[in-house]
Amino acid sequence: MRVNVSCSVNIEEVPKVVKALASLYNDLKEQKNTHLQSLMTELDCDNITESLNQIDEIRKILLRMDEIMIDFESILSGYQRTMINIRAPQIEEDKDES
Repeated sequence: MRVNVSCSVNIEEVPKVVKALASLYNDLKEQKNTHLQSLMTELDCDNITESLNQIDEIRKILLRMDEIMIDFESILSGYQRTMINIRAPQIEEDKDES
C-alpha cells in the first residue's frame, strides 16, 4: 500500500530532491526494460505463464513510474509557486522605486 508523505525542505534542496526522484525513475525504467526483454524471450519460447508474469511485473513498474511523474509534477508546481511568491514582492518594490 502506498501513502502520500509530505515533508518540507529548504528551497535550495528542491532540485536535489527532484534529481533523486529522477534517478529512481531511471532505475525503474531499466528494470522495465529488463522485464520487457524477458517477456520477448518467454514469448519466443511459447512460455505463456512466464510471459503473463513478466507483463504483471512491467505493469507494476509502469504504475510506480507514473506515481513518480505525479510526484515530479506536485513538487515542481509547488516550487514554481514558491519562486513566484518570492519574486512578486521584489517586483513590486522595483515598481515603487521607479
